[in-house]
Amino acid sequence: MNPNRLRDIPIFKHLSKSELQRLAGWLQVQSVPEGYQLVREGAFAHEFFLIEDGEAAVLQDGERIAVLSPGDFFGEIGLLETERRTASVVATTPMEVIVMFQPEFEQMKSELPTVADQVQAAIRARVERA
Repeated sequence: MNPNRLRDIPIFKHLSKSELQRLAGWLQVQSVPEGYQLVREGAFAHEFFLIEDGEAAVLQDGERIAVLSPGDFFGEIGLLETERRTASVVATTPMEVIVMFQPEFEQMKSELPTVADQVQAAIRARVERA
């Protein structure tokens, strides 16, 4: 993925150009249509998503509890702990999402520990606000 796409994402705003370039190698971009279920409540969590474009609904027990938009992220528990999803996330518009899987996050922790620490701090801050 092009590292320039990461510059405007709040969770990555403090990273240097070289850190963004290395991070981009661990990320994938996915386009999803409206109605696509990105994560399913109760399923195992192994990836983390950042919304680049579009919106999604967060559903818990079938009830909409939140709406996510560009700059928001979800699935962070998949990076910090391997647990089951606590909610479902469904695209309410066509979306572009950036995805990082658990193995890539572990590689980032090993090769760029300061970047991993910054990302984990941002994730933990979000979890604490929730």
